[in-house]
Parts: sequence; C-alpha cells; structure tokens
Amino acid sequence: MIEVTVKLPPSGSTARSLVVDFLARVIPNENIQISKWQEDTVILSAVLKAHLEDAINGEINALGRELLGKIGDYRLRDFPIHINDRKMLEKLLERKIEKRSFSETVAEILQNTYLTFKDLEELSKIVYKTGRNDVSIIYGSYGDLPVPQPLLTERFESSYAFMHGTGGKSLKIRGTKPWIILLLSGYALSYAGYSKDTINYIHVHEPTLRDSELARFIASSDGLIPHLTKLNVPLTPKTAYILYIASDIAEKAQEQARLEEIVKGRRFQIEFERVRRSLTTYTTIERFVADLYSILLKLLKLNKGSISWINQVSRECLFGRVDPSMYSVYLHLISLLYNTFTGSGDPIDTLYFMGRVFCEKYERESKRRDSYEFAERTRSVIRDMTKVLLM
Repeated sequence: MIEVTVKLPPSGSTARSLVVDFLARVIPNENIQISKWQEDTVILSAVLKAHLEDAINGEINALGRELLGKIGDYRLRDFPIHINDRKMLEKLLERKIEKRSFSETVAEILQNTYLTFKDLEELSKIVYKTGRNDVSIIYGSYGDLPVPQPLLTERFESSYAFMHGTGGKSLKIRGTKPWIILLLSGYALSYAGYSKDTINYIHVHEPTLRDSELARFIASSDGLIPHLTKLNVPLTPKTAYILYIASDIAEKAQEQARLEEIVKGRRFQIEFERVRRSLTTYTTIERFVADLYSILLKLLKLNKGSISWINQVSRECLFGRVDPSMYSVYLHLISLLYNTFTGSGDPIDTLYFMGRVFCEKYERESKRRDSYEFAERTRSVIRDMTKVLLM
C-alpha cells in the first residue's frame, strides 16, 4: 500500500479545522482509506500512487469550482484580498492579480492546481520553533509562503497583542505550496459567506473522519455543508440558526428515506465559526458545535406542518422579520424550543409559553394580516408537540 501522511495543525486552530474539512472530502473516495489515525496524524493509503494523486487533486479542483459557484450561484458575498496576501496569491496563480476578491482568486488557484506525490509528502511535516523574539509554525519542510490572513485567526486572538504572541513574542506562520493549497481547499468547502465584517465558516466535526459514509453525507459536493451554505442565512442568533437548519434537514429527511436513515442512525455534529475581519486582523468571535442528531430525533416525530412552523419562526427570528414588539417574545420562544429539543428544558414550560404568551400576544399585537391564521397554526403545533413529547 502507498501512504500519504497528513500532520494535523494545533488543536483548536482554524488551520486544523480546514485540514479536517478537506480530509472529509477525500476519504469517501473508494480508492482511499485512513490506514492509521493517531492524535495529530492521519495516514491515507491506496494501492497506487496515482490513486492518491488523482483523488486529492480531483477534490482540490472540484472545490475550486464549487467555491466559484458559491459566489455566483449562491450569491455569497466575497471580501477583498488583504494587501499582505496579494504577492503570495500571485505566486500561486503565476500571474498578476487584477481587482479581484479573495474567494474568487482562491477558486481559480484551486482549479489550476496539481500536486505530485512528492508535493503530498510535504503534508507530513509541521515544525515548531521558539526563538528569543518570536514563535514560528512552519507547515512543511520550509516556510517559503505566508499563510493567508483569513486563515490566521489564532495569530490575532485576544490573548495576543497585535502581531505578538504571549510574552511579547511575535507569532510567525508560514508554509510550503502543498500546505497552502490544502488549507485553501478546506476554506473552499467551509466558506459560508461574508456579512457585516464577519466571515462565516461551516466545518466538519473532526470525529466525522472515522465514518466515510457520514463524511460523504456532510462534505460531498451535494452534501450537508454545501446545502447549509446555499441557505445563505445569518449564523446568529445561534439557537435560531440551529433550529432553522435542523428543521430544514428534517423536512427533507421526511421526503427521502435514505436521508432519514442516515440522520437517525448516526450521531453527527457540525461546527460553525464566525471570524471578524478588520483592516489588520482576522479574529474568531464565536465557534460552536451543533448537535443536530439529538434535535432531529425529536423533530422527525412531528408532522410536516409542525416542522414547517418551526422552520418559519426560526427564519423570521434570524432575519428580524417580526414586529419590534414581538422580537423579544420570538427570542424567548426560540430559546425554549431549543432547550426542549436538546433535552435541557421542560417541554411543559415551552408548550405553556406557546399557548398562553406567544399566541395571545401575537393575536393582540401583531400587525400581520394573517395573525389569526398563524396563531391557529401555532395551536396546531402545540397539539402535535404535546402528543409527541408528553404522551
């Protein structure tokens, strides 16, 4: 068997999440398998070198096309290239960059990349160095390229002064071309849009790599992450977002037997990350894991009308498309629903609030023409949830 060793970046770093994202695209390939996985090392194996090269390069090229599609077909906003990244990206692109955005440029680079087996051997090396005045992380055997700024959130975290690590030491992170391509490929999968100076990412949860079928379900070109990206909705409020995507998955699972089988048969989680972009820094402002499995088990017991109602109120909360007088009520409702479906709240409290507070206040204060009909829909959901959760 021919092997390629991939060393995982430091735990908790954006770089590690991006490597995991890319690996989740590769391992479902029928010619590839994980032959060994220790704490920070993943070994991919295949019968032939060509199998490894074709699988890895095929996914790199495909992710480039998909990233371009996100910007075009999904209409995700892009952001400008940081001045410090321009020369590095031009070196990868092998030409000057005109006035272009970051993701658009990355997409072109990935579509025109081919890594040889010798290039792939670079992925087995990460070097850590501590000097008198700086701390260095080098991805590969030498660090000839700086890692792009949007992928360096750990460099700018609040525990560091700008451009300085703890103890006043600067933190330098560089890598070889294969490593930069690997990180950019993970970025292409996980990029979920840019809004109000915030970059959104949807990552594969690391334990997913142990299940190739689950990895395919989550990370393939028609998998869960591309689908969630296509929804193109804000990630906050967090509880509203999780309920929205869970109800969206539940609606589709009720129509597709195989999807329902996967959803019910495997405990799976998805990671989300929000990164604030400024002129000089990229800082992670929130990272959370959604345990969709436990929520979906309960949602799938409800009827279609109830799931649709949960999807609607979650979406309205995300976009703030409610009367100002009702928004705090919506937030409280979403919080109660989330706690109920995750098992951390009492369903009786939720049902009482829905019937006595939400419905009555909605009928009394909402300015929507269909306020009465919506309140009646809510009462129908209460009956369905009572039957499922309490009987």
